[in-house]
Amino acid sequence: MELQTLKNFIVIAESGNITKAAQVLHISQPALSRQLSALEAELGVTLAQRGSRHISLTAHGTYLLQRAQEIVTMADKTKSDLTNQQVISGDLYIGCGETQALKPVAQALKVMTVQYPQVHIHLFSGSGDELRYKMKSGFLDFALLLDPTNMQEYNFIVLPYVDTWGILMHPTNQLATQQVITPKDVDGIPAIFPRQPYTFGQLENWFGHDIASQNIIGTYNLLFNAAMLVQADVGIVYCLDHLINAIDIPNLVFRPLAPQLTTKINFVWRKNRPLSSAAEVFLKVLQKIISA
Repeated sequence: MELQTLKNFIVIAESGNITKAAQVLHISQPALSRQLSALEAELGVTLAQRGSRHISLTAHGTYLLQRAQEIVTMADKTKSDLTNQQVISGDLYIGCGETQALKPVAQALKVMTVQYPQVHIHLFSGSGDELRYKMKSGFLDFALLLDPTNMQEYNFIVLPYVDTWGILMHPTNQLATQQVITPKDVDGIPAIFPRQPYTFGQLENWFGHDIASQNIIGTYNLLFNAAMLVQADVGIVYCLDHLINAIDIPNLVFRPLAPQLTTKINFVWRKNRPLSSAAEVFLKVLQKIISA
């Protein structure tokens, strides 16, 4: 597979129409159709179902689209890093979950945008597992990972924030009148948990038993969406504090767990992998902000 072929496939998938894609790419429609057919022949799978006016991706096509986007992004990032060593420019890719620890990172990014306007910032939000995968594949320069994390693969900075675990609930919930929530309080209550194995381990330590014994009715990876379920009184949500303003948003109440359960946040980058000039400068700016 050639890189330009993957770029063309992305345009086809996003256009949903080979004729429109050919116009965007400034090549003939028959030539683009032959290129798509040749790609399918090379891979031995059908990538798209052709209609009279529209094409739709198959499962194989959807998978290739995701990987093609990653490959093209990595290729563009690599070219940018290699061709922009004389000046501080290029792209920064940072992965993060939902945490208030992003604040010093945001401050450092503000400095970068002012002092080095040729640096472009790309944030990727995802779960810990997604961030670790993208760090390993080289898609991300840095990531914010919650403890516990196996740090053998990373260089890291412990960010000066500690996130506190609690539950988000509807104000009519019987637990809303309490100031803290104990493991005994939540027995049998329908609950929605974050979709991260590392988090499950932390919460199991707090419960003192296997988390599977809880009344788990669902999981989430973005708290804002889970908060919508709380507003509808679907169940309680286990989450970190300061991510949803339960005071300003109606039908939401947050209560911390007791005994207190906290987690540290690490700012990580891969060991034995050189950083771009922009990433090196950003790291120095962040370290200066944290030490101030």
